[in-house]
Amino acid sequence: LKLAWLFVGSATLQSILAIWQFSRQSVFSSKWLGMAAQSPEILGASVVENSFGRWLRAYGSLPHPNILAGFLVIGLLILIGLFLNHELRIKNHEFKNKFFNNLIVKQFIIFVCYALLLSALFFTFSRGAWIGFLFGFLGLLFFGFKKNLRVSQLASLLAVTLITIIVLSSIFWPILSTRLMGAERLEIKSTEERITSYKEAAVLIKRDWHKGVGIGNYTLGIHNQVNPHLRSWAYQPVHNVYLLVFAELGIVGLIVWLLLIGTVFYRIIRFRVSEIRYKSWFFVFSSILGSIFVIFFFDHYFWTLHFGIMLFWLCLGLWSKQVSLL
Repeated sequence: LKLAWLFVGSATLQSILAIWQFSRQSVFSSKWLGMAAQSPEILGASVVENSFGRWLRAYGSLPHPNILAGFLVIGLLILIGLFLNHELRIKNHEFKNKFFNNLIVKQFIIFVCYALLLSALFFTFSRGAWIGFLFGFLGLLFFGFKKNLRVSQLASLLAVTLITIIVLSSIFWPILSTRLMGAERLEIKSTEERITSYKEAAVLIKRDWHKGVGIGNYTLGIHNQVNPHLRSWAYQPVHNVYLLVFAELGIVGLIVWLLLIGTVFYRIIRFRVSEIRYKSWFFVFSSILGSIFVIFFFDHYFWTLHFGIMLFWLCLGLWSKQVSLL
């Protein structure tokens, strides 16, 4: 529980920074935080471009908005887990009334942090993370209903979620619609680049399906086997972890990777909600892993970047710890 609050505190600080960055349309540089300066007019910055101009996406202190989005998804699901844990304790009369142990204060803090994280996630404009969060959010709501929480007990969470999304969507609809419709110049270019990267991955997989090109050698493989004439910055990993694992580790590595993921789903399927009396953390971390597995289809940072790798294996380790407690 303490680790959950520490993670939420870190994510809240990132959210405040991200909201400030989007409102100022600027990312300041800092050698202490490892941040590079970003602004909408700088080529290479992650922006949403439409007829109204270029809009800088929120970075936080991380190297890309998509990475911040993945981090915030995990923080949001942990917050929902904290909320469900409190509601379950109330339902089972663990408190004489809702005022014991500063429960109202804790729930207020949860909702404030939740609104901040959800707003920051919105300002990343990361579509893959949005889909991943929706998957985990619905999973945790399902858990709440299975534990016989009343709709009235979940209403406050749903209200904060809907109000935040509706308000932000109505205010920033021109930017949001650009990301959702994908009809503007940069969105079309991004889609074309991803399609090209899928084709490049298919070429590598076809040539080295049995042993792969080696872990961390994907971009080198593209240079050596597909197209040696691209600019250096154009060599990017495919935005799909499953294809990336297949290309780098071959069929055996892919099977081992899928077995790892399959083991997670197998334990979730075997899990009975009634097995855990009040603690909901097994299902919380199961939902987090499910969200990450969804994000695997849209990005590569959980496999290729140091922060993403640590974050994924931390979540898997915490899930494994909950399994050992069943």
